[in-house]
Amino acid sequence: MLRRVNKFLQNGVAMAWLLDPEEQTVTVFLPNQPPIVLEGDEEVTGFGVLPDFSCKAREFFEMAGEAT
Repeated sequence: MLRRVNKFLQNGVAMAWLLDPEEQTVTVFLPNQPPIVLEGDEEVTGFGVLPDFSCKAREFFEMAGEAT
């Protein structure tokens, strides 16, 4: 999976997210930067690529209509 993310970034993708449902983490990949690992109530933003996007990392793993 990491090879695929790196290939995307090398080919011009501005940002990639890798979600780990077991650890419930969101890893954000940006070109020429170390990965950013977010979890729980940490804010996932669009890092300039998606200017108005923001949510908590845990929200990626909640079922629709279910709050934790």
